[in-house]
Amino acid sequence: MSQDTAQSPYHSDTDYQYFFHSQGRGQGIAASADGYYILNGSYLYYMDKQNMEPILLDNNPNNDCTPNSAAHVPRNCNAFVQTDAELVATATITYYKNNLYLVERIERTDKDALMNKQYALIRMDKDGTNRKVLRKFDAPPYPVVIHRDQIYYVNNLMTVDQVAKPSVVSVPLANPDKEPVILYTLGPDDSVNDLIAYGNMLYVMDYGNNMFRTIGYDINTHETTVLFTDDKGNLSISGIPEIGLSHQFKGGVAIYGIYGSRLYSNIFPGDQTDPASWRIYNSDLGGQDVSIVPVNLPLVSWAYADQRYFYLNPVSWLIKSPDYADVAQEMVVYDLNYKEVNRVDISMLTNYSKGLVGDDRYMFFQATETGDSDTQRTYVLDKSQLNVRGGAELKLLMETAVYATN
Repeated sequence: MSQDTAQSPYHSDTDYQYFFHSQGRGQGIAASADGYYILNGSYLYYMDKQNMEPILLDNNPNNDCTPNSAAHVPRNCNAFVQTDAELVATATITYYKNNLYLVERIERTDKDALMNKQYALIRMDKDGTNRKVLRKFDAPPYPVVIHRDQIYYVNNLMTVDQVAKPSVVSVPLANPDKEPVILYTLGPDDSVNDLIAYGNMLYVMDYGNNMFRTIGYDINTHETTVLFTDDKGNLSISGIPEIGLSHQFKGGVAIYGIYGSRLYSNIFPGDQTDPASWRIYNSDLGGQDVSIVPVNLPLVSWAYADQRYFYLNPVSWLIKSPDYADVAQEMVVYDLNYKEVNRVDISMLTNYSKGLVGDDRYMFFQATETGDSDTQRTYVLDKSQLNVRGGAELKLLMETAVYATN
């Protein structure tokens, strides 16, 4: 998934690392040629691909980094990422053309502002030094996507009367202070739950009025389409009754995985107990040429795909529910002909966990534990062991405290 192929419109030197994208968050992990950058809790780590040992991205032994305490706020630590309740599960890290980019909270200095918090897109060197604020935001801009020398983000404008006017916008990476170009405007009560770039397409999950839908925006032609709908705006897929995308529609369409020139998507009619919610669909990048993936799902599930495998696991908040105690807490792995290859235990994950399909060698899971002291854990799966029954397992890489303020 991480490499250019004849079947893929992905170009590794200019494109967003979609294979590390997590729905609704963006990237919690990014990769360079030599290693991985992992945003875990409130700290940024680097892990060399050869030794796979994560270290804090701060090479100054005199700096004040204490990642094992949520009550400690570092005053001088290159690896620390300031976050808050809005960003705790959505802070992102991106690697692009030999630089790192992350979004973190900053303190506002102007006295007449509507809010006392701001957010910033920051560029830094690969060792975590030389941080530079590229652009400031008055509201969390996540997800932030850097793709083909453009910055795409959600512009959650706040007016004097506190009315949000959200839109998806772009600014050039070379001139990040430029006035943003509006690509897609949402309704006043809508919000963006996901934003991902792949090839010439930008996919936006528009959520509001008890429904959500996925919008495809072509960055070359500037054309906008609603995936999986007919010309009347109704869902139109074999095996699913037509349902109008209106305020009465309590479901939607979400992209789960991408491989080559194909999308893996879920259509949620609004009832998680309805087996129609458990299907995964395969389509072209525009939501056409649709087929049902021929695998059996025990309930609503995440789907991932790479060059060799198709992965499927029940969504974390359902699999941890007593109502589904009979469902095995495991990820089923198939080859691309949908023949089962292996099963991987995922019982150690929390009810807020997301998978990152990763590159040709490693897959990752990030799980957040909330309570008296919030923590985040990152797990890794060695894909070379998937052809060995019982040999593939999630291994804990790190557990880090989350320091978040409101």
